[in-house]
Amino acid sequence: MRRLQRLKYEGNNFIEDEDKYNQIQATQKDLYDELRTLTPEQVQMVINQVHTYENANQVAFFRMYCPLILKQYIKGRLIVTYRTIGKDGQVDFKTKNFEIRSQMIRDFNDFIKKYGNLISEDQIVGSDEQNGLSLAQAISVQIIPLQELKDTVAGDMQRKRRKGAYLNYINTTPLDLSKYQIGNTIEEHNKLSEVQCFIHCLRISGVYTKEEVNNIELQISQDLKYLAVLNLRKIKGLGCIIVNDYNVVQRADRNINSTTVQVTPEDCVGLDLPPKLRLGLIENHYFLNEQVQISAWWINHYNQYKNDPRFIRNTNIKLFRESTNCFVTRDKVNGQPATTYMGEILTLMIRQKLLQPIDDMNIHNYKQVSKQLIGGSFNDISQYQKEFNYVPRKDVSFDRVLFADFETFTGEDHIDETTGEVQRISTAHEPFMLCYTEDGENVTTARSIHYLIRYLDKHHGSYDSSTPKQSVLIYFHNLSYDCKFILTTKYAISDVIQQGTKQLAFTIYRKGYSIVFRDSYRLFSPDASISKLPSMFFSIEDQQKYYKELFPYDYYTKLRYLKNLGDINNALKYLPTGTTKEDFTKAINRAEALLDDNTFDMHQYCKFYCEQDVKILAKAVMIFRNNLRQQYEPLNIQLDLYNYLTISSLAMDVQYKLGCFNGCYKVSGLLRHFLQQFVIGGRCMTQQNRRVLKTEPNTQIVDFDAVSLYPSAMRVMYYPTGPASSLNTEQIAFYNNPSNLFNITLDQDSPDQKTLYLEVKLKRGQQFIPRQFPLVSTIDDDGVRQFSNNFDESISYFYDQVSLQDLVEFQHIEYQIVSGVYFQQRNYTIRDVVQQMFNKRVELKKQENPAQIIYKLMLNSAYGKMIEKIHPSKTLVLDKLEFYKLVLKQSSNIDNVEQTGGKYVVTLKQEISDQSTFTFGGVLVLSVSKRIMNQVMCTAEDNNLSIYYQDTDSMQIDKVSLDILETIYQTKYNRKLVGSSMGQFHSDFQSKLGKVQYADQAVYISKKVYCARLVIDASKHIYDYHVRMKGVSDGAISVQADNNFQGDFIKLYQYLYIAKPIKFDLCATKPIFEYKGYQVFTKGSFIRQLQFPVRDNEKQQ
Repeated sequence: MRRLQRLKYEGNNFIEDEDKYNQIQATQKDLYDELRTLTPEQVQMVINQVHTYENANQVAFFRMYCPLILKQYIKGRLIVTYRTIGKDGQVDFKTKNFEIRSQMIRDFNDFIKKYGNLISEDQIVGSDEQNGLSLAQAISVQIIPLQELKDTVAGDMQRKRRKGAYLNYINTTPLDLSKYQIGNTIEEHNKLSEVQCFIHCLRISGVYTKEEVNNIELQISQDLKYLAVLNLRKIKGLGCIIVNDYNVVQRADRNINSTTVQVTPEDCVGLDLPPKLRLGLIENHYFLNEQVQISAWWINHYNQYKNDPRFIRNTNIKLFRESTNCFVTRDKVNGQPATTYMGEILTLMIRQKLLQPIDDMNIHNYKQVSKQLIGGSFNDISQYQKEFNYVPRKDVSFDRVLFADFETFTGEDHIDETTGEVQRISTAHEPFMLCYTEDGENVTTARSIHYLIRYLDKHHGSYDSSTPKQSVLIYFHNLSYDCKFILTTKYAISDVIQQGTKQLAFTIYRKGYSIVFRDSYRLFSPDASISKLPSMFFSIEDQQKYYKELFPYDYYTKLRYLKNLGDINNALKYLPTGTTKEDFTKAINRAEALLDDNTFDMHQYCKFYCEQDVKILAKAVMIFRNNLRQQYEPLNIQLDLYNYLTISSLAMDVQYKLGCFNGCYKVSGLLRHFLQQFVIGGRCMTQQNRRVLKTEPNTQIVDFDAVSLYPSAMRVMYYPTGPASSLNTEQIAFYNNPSNLFNITLDQDSPDQKTLYLEVKLKRGQQFIPRQFPLVSTIDDDGVRQFSNNFDESISYFYDQVSLQDLVEFQHIEYQIVSGVYFQQRNYTIRDVVQQMFNKRVELKKQENPAQIIYKLMLNSAYGKMIEKIHPSKTLVLDKLEFYKLVLKQSSNIDNVEQTGGKYVVTLKQEISDQSTFTFGGVLVLSVSKRIMNQVMCTAEDNNLSIYYQDTDSMQIDKVSLDILETIYQTKYNRKLVGSSMGQFHSDFQSKLGKVQYADQAVYISKKVYCARLVIDASKHIYDYHVRMKGVSDGAISVQADNNFQGDFIKLYQYLYIAKPIKFDLCATKPIFEYKGYQVFTKGSFIRQLQFPVRDNEKQQ
């Protein structure tokens, strides 16, 4: 289910004023009323002439006459861009690709009848109404008629792609064809086709066990409609199969023919295995091609004898004997009834029109195999794991490496003729300057990417077949933004690497060489903006020379840039609040761009600003690269930063090289999916999931933060080695005894060396301890993980032995093991590696050596790759011809498409996807890290020491409690609690105003929503604020606090505390970009209203 939001937007701007919104709604209603007055001839004229509906009037016309329009383009394609609003109020644009079918028209008609053209708030739509919703909220529509598709690709199409999905026919005979997903009515047919036909064949074949079918299902992308025969070879565990592809010819006098394809999956190559299964493929539909007692004669003579009960009862007839007035059954073969392959029967039925074509299959609501919970009982667990043998990365050699950045126009100023007020009009961002450097000193300035590529063509474009092709690497910092101005150009884009919405890399192949574009942002920490790179990598001396300069982005318009006379006083309005004229004038002087006291050269200053950015980027990356080499060469480990896309892949490779994974097995298929269910992130919540207000006198709260929590966990653990095995009945009974479970420790001398991953049922027994910060969690209806004492005892939970031991120790939870797997051996190398990295960082930090950042980045990224999820899609950038070919061949696999600059950027679902991972290692890191927090927090609670909030690696606790907690913790665990070493904790409130003593007031509302007033010097009334509000920037909070709460953040949060709504303008202090297709806009206003209704467990507060 999905809640519809009232779209209070005009163009791309949020409408805050209710009267204005109502006025716009009335205008839209008038527009629909006017459209209803068009004559049929006028409507048809528009339909014939317009295939793209973009502006408001055109889209309104499309919505009004959508059914009439679509009926004229059946089997053509529809590309719809529509606006959506996420749960956090964030507006996004999505694009869907549809094949136009009758069912889609009915969906839209039903939707409009139910909701109307003007969608209001608080309406609910189900999953079966998504098509109607997409059309009703469309902001642009493009229709590609089927004939246009065929004409465009005529003569350029490769052979037809063999693929299988639903069968577009219904059965008109009394034969029961439900086994083959063919019904006698449209409704029955739709119901039978809810499961992908290939999976249906495996389920009913009797050849595969339920476990084997589940493993195959998990490799097939969710919501996949078509599955190509070619891709069957990628499926692990399928075995060899035969597919008979039947060619349906409408002439009844033709022989039935089929093409036989023997599918040998990659994991079966060279094994000479007999086929396990025979499938048929007809009209893009897989079916079990078994032999049935139905004769060709019966099919060919059905219409002639269908009213004779004797004929209907016997489907294996070979002829009708008139002399005796009887039907003759086919002769037996070796004592068994004669049979015919089902593929031949279906072919004949189509020829004889006993299977009637339909155009009513609602394939967009197609139900793919469910991704159900997977238990730990495996018939053959060995097929899901393979011993890891490290193969060093192949070094990537680049002939040169450049660092580049764009500067863009983001809008224009419009002067209102009546009021004289200047209004900012946001336009699509347009690049006007490109700077690039190779050495970090000499910078070249160009107008666009074309100049850079022409320069590279001149130096690398001569092709000599006797020499290897050259390669050029270009780094942009935040390629996800800069790529918008490259992908829209004429150059052919290949090898696109994308994670979610983030662009990591892509390549342009030129004659004789290639240009590889990468995102340098991914090499650093998640918050490594250009402004932060100098403090991360540069010496103190270089930090005085290279730093992020001031720049009034929105002041730069085309008109001002052409005049090239910047007004300093005016430009100041576009700089961050608090920037003085003196600050800006100094920056202009550094650029040698000052013309007089209030005028500056806009060209020169922009050039200086952009050059400074690329110099910082180039120097940071080169320093990182050199330091990385120097730090690891003494260990005889060769590391080149240019071989890695992300800091996570670098950190993992270091672990590989140092032997951390020696003896480990990578897991895939069902086993990987089973272990993925154990991935539980850090706990983030307020005390008892309730809002907390601390404003009484003498309040002193500190933020008690774990030192490098995840590296601390890795320092005391290991990676499980050897193959995984399933727990048998005796082992399950053994570990159902908690004393046996607790014999497994993290120590090298652990009495029991196993590592367990268990599916369990949990129970609150008589000894159950309810916690203010519970250990058990579930995913709620909104997809958010919630930790609660009131867990469901009827469902399965997934815990390794570390987490399960914590449930027993800290909450006295009773458990019953349902199933599980275990690893028998351990590799403790990770302990030494992490400790050495941490020690080296401490050493370098004391020396003020920038190389310390290498170890910080790798320590923080060392575990993420182990629990990385499967990437079920890939991105392609295609010209019109290639896109139309893709639409004709794989339309249903297109997940999203954006049209930009004559190109189509397509997100294509991969039909088969699986990967091998070390999920079990990542799970253990998360569990041990939570144990570190549990030991401190449960000890505090057991001694009545209040904790008010936790966010993964930190807790907020009364300062007076720390001394008590430190003593008790030391006695209980024989470890020092407070310090700067791994496994220890320290107070971590920070402020630019000085050293923080404590917080004297705090308001905790929900996870990621809280505020604390920090005391810097109470005697001098110097205070600061520590604020968090998920989805709202600190700047937006500050503006709201200044405007309506006298600058008092605590009062603002108290207002939210009593469940009152507050609106925040996210554009108040920094630009917010909006990506519409492959165009970028700067939002003029982005209002987000937050309100936190009183939860059920808070009503007595």
